[in-house]
Amino acid sequence: MSNKHPLLLALTLSACTGAADVGDTSIDDDTGPRPVLDCSDEVTAYEGLPYCLTTIGLTEVKLFIPQNRDPNAPMALYLHGDTANGYYEDWGFEYLVPWAMDHGVVFGAVLAPNGCSWWRNEDECSWEVEDVDATNANALHDAMELIGDALDASPSGVRYVGYSGGSTFLTGHFLPLYGDVHPGTIVANCGGEEPIYDFAWDTSSAATRARNPIFYTYGSNDFMQEYIDPAVVIYNDLGFDVTVDMRPGYEHCDAGLDWDAITLDLWAPTPP
Repeated sequence: MSNKHPLLLALTLSACTGAADVGDTSIDDDTGPRPVLDCSDEVTAYEGLPYCLTTIGLTEVKLFIPQNRDPNAPMALYLHGDTANGYYEDWGFEYLVPWAMDHGVVFGAVLAPNGCSWWRNEDECSWEVEDVDATNANALHDAMELIGDALDASPSGVRYVGYSGGSTFLTGHFLPLYGDVHPGTIVANCGGEEPIYDFAWDTSSAATRARNPIFYTYGSNDFMQEYIDPAVVIYNDLGFDVTVDMRPGYEHCDAGLDWDAITLDLWAPTPP
């Protein structure tokens, strides 16, 4: 990775500010005033790539804005696994960011509201207490809406990638509630879960289902397989486009697999 992809200056000045509160408006265009993101300028720990660090509601987001941003391109989002080390230490998305910058895609690495786990409830990190109140799903929705409005980036046709607990959240929590509002390609690496909520949208719509393809990749020795397999069955039965890539001999989120290459292959060229 290199430092050749700075934040787009015009966007930084007009849509991100270190002074304004989130939800303020400062600019007008043909669609009216846009909200302002309360940003601080930071750089990644690995290659010094610049990003906007912002808090939107219950979530913190590391937001990377490409210099050659394509206003018609949907955003890409990284959902970390439990403990959120990949988020805090930046290694979870260090090779995804250059791809997004080269393709003009706004990229966000999003921290779970509890700071550790997307599928657990807002106040729990040490106990396996599932978020049954949709707090985390609603928080991600709110963040996507504000980012989309502030940067004129589409919160539809999204490129999602989750790891472990992030994948559990995407397939078990977020898709059932927001698959019609924020459809996109879901790359569920080494994780996944059957829906824990009733669907908030009509899954009989083949067109909407088609906009939410799901790709499960995991190792044959991954303990998460007992949760992934039922999810695959349910989503297949509902008529979703589900692809399973089980790698023989690999453990949970095994370092022997090039997860970034797997993800980028599934993201390219464009989501539905």
